[in-house]
Amino acid sequence: MRYTTINVKGYDHFFIFGLQGVIQRLYLSFDMVKNHTFAYPEIWVFTKDSLVELWPFIQQIKSDRFYIIFGTEKHQRVLSEVPGLETLLFINVNTPNYAVESIILEAICSNKYKAKNKKRMHLTPKEQGVLSFFLQGMDLDTIATLYGCSNKAISSCKCRIMRKYHVVNNQELFIKGKILEKMNDVHTNNVGTIF
Repeated sequence: MRYTTINVKGYDHFFIFGLQGVIQRLYLSFDMVKNHTFAYPEIWVFTKDSLVELWPFIQQIKSDRFYIIFGTEKHQRVLSEVPGLETLLFINVNTPNYAVESIILEAICSNKYKAKNKKRMHLTPKEQGVLSFFLQGMDLDTIATLYGCSNKAISSCKCRIMRKYHVVNNQELFIKGKILEKMNDVHTNNVGTIF
């Protein structure tokens, strides 16, 4: 039986230490299966109720990797339904260790970790432009001036974007927008026209 080093990334070292034992046992059970061709996932832990800790993950994210993410509901909202992250298994950080093993085992054995992206999050050209300016740090007044329309029109456009992206506040919209930008789903140079 070979020993596999488990690389769990995150800032909560106590949580990571406990999780490594659970994951190690799970991987050892996979190693006992003959002709086993299991690709070990990248495991990330986000335990703070802040989205700032997602930045290192966003910087290295790749669409061809299998990720196991431990996080809060806020992290799940931001990372859900992102095209290119179809192989993402999200587990709430409050899930007990005994349940974590069975969730991962069931997901891997049945390929249930593949996200169900029923439809891509398509934005209109105007929404793409508003999101692009928002991601550059512009406020709604400035964006409204650039489009030559009212602040209310831009605000309702931003609300439509937030509904499409399933986020509830500006911070989540910014993080999800940056993830989608990184995954080449949002074309920031394509600024639309207002209708």
